Amino acid sequence: MNTEVNLRLLICGMPGAGKGYLIKNLKRVLNNQKKTIAQIHCKDIIKEDPLCRQFAEKGELLPDELVISIFRKKLEMTKGNIALDGFPRTFNQAKALLDIDTNFVIWKIQVNQETVLQRVQNRITCHKCGETYSIIGKNAPHIEGICDSCGSKLERRVDEKQIQKRIEIYRKQTEPAIEFLTQQGFKCFVLDGTHLEQNDIERYINETIGWLYS
Repeated sequence: MNTEVNLRLLICGMPGAGKGYLIKNLKRVLNNQKKTIAQIHCKDIIKEDPLCRQFAEKGELLPDELVISIFRKKLEMTKGNIALDGFPRTFNQAKALLDIDTNFVIWKIQVNQETVLQRVQNRITCHKCGETYSIIGKNAPHIEGICDSCGSKLERRVDEKQIQKRIEIYRKQTEPAIEFLTQQGFKCFVLDGTHLEQNDIERYINETIGWLYS
């Protein structure tokens, strides 16, 4: 089978579902196939845009108009394989994606809230580059307390109330937005996020490519 089709993946799931872990391993799988994938992450866009940083520093939500404008430009500039993380998060953003690009396939990571909260308890983050790890398991850093990517110190920041709030926002805003896109014809693959292994990711890639060619 010819696999030169571009993978344009919309990665979604509640906070702590494992989106970062999934994308990290997705890159590894594609790299083994001599391919690359561009990650467009909402956090990276906030860092790059001065106006976004102003809202983030005040703890305010970014206006839909600003988010849509930035993602529109980013998507128009990015070719080839794409992993979209953090967009759309609202119904208005989902409607805008219909006008920007309808070629995305949704990968929705399914995991229960208890698992998410347990992962948050074990999560450590690089204060410099933003990479996240677990203190135990396969996503642990190679050197304890040190980021694999940039060598900076890892920090443990656990705020269960904040995570609960983010989960509530996801359920009220993002889940309906994703459901809207599926109703508009976006294909959605549901991934079991409890134990995602590299073989599972390879299988989901093959299933997605098979569907794109069907």
